[in-house]
Amino acid sequence: MKSSSHPTRRRSMRQFNNTKGKFELALTMSMLVFAGSLLQAQTDTTYSAGFSCAGYTGCPSSGLVKLKFTPRSRADTVNWLNRVMANAPGTMVGTLTNVDVYAFGPLDIAANGGKAGLWVGQIGPDPVKDRGFGIYKLDSHGNRVGQPWWKTTADQITYCQPPSPTPNPGGRTRPAIHIKDTSHEMGWNCGPLAPTNQSSAYQKSPSSQKMSLVSAPLRAQGLSHLWISCSGGCCDIGAM
Repeated sequence: MKSSSHPTRRRSMRQFNNTKGKFELALTMSMLVFAGSLLQAQTDTTYSAGFSCAGYTGCPSSGLVKLKFTPRSRADTVNWLNRVMANAPGTMVGTLTNVDVYAFGPLDIAANGGKAGLWVGQIGPDPVKDRGFGIYKLDSHGNRVGQPWWKTTADQITYCQPPSPTPNPGGRTRPAIHIKDTSHEMGWNCGPLAPTNQSSAYQKSPSSQKMSLVSAPLRAQGLSHLWISCSGGCCDIGAM
């Protein structure tokens, strides 16, 4: 004769399974929340927005193409002031990627992954006077092509640093690109990176340079200003 399971044992097993299911669900939710936090931290280093392509062939009816700014590894260690000095070697501090399904005519970069470079250094024919920041189309080898689509001369760039400089300004461990009114939102000290577009004249000791940056009149900054992590703080390239 087959014996049946005891009712109390069956109830205990159901309760155990229910408790186990609830625990697994809670664990799964916790992992998703944690993963979401990590994802947010990762994407917090980049900036995306729509930019006008009006007047160019293939421009969508909205007139905008979505582009993504991404800093290069260790962009937060690059001293922009050194790079905009006369005849100094320039460097790439990030990339601009077309993440839209439409080509971006102003830069002549393809849809779905076309690249441009964020450059600090010489941005025109004169190696002394034409210094600053520029955005260039890149060829298949990562070299700059043609003239910059968008540029800012050295005297138009603002440098911002926290009141108490730290190895990781703002608590960051990785470089970032953002739209932010740094001086007001973060309380940082902001001033001109270089006083004139002839940056060769801006030859000062580190201590006098820091005093100039902190005490210089603040340039009017709005939420449309794009900043990029640079040595000791961030560099504001102006309204995009």
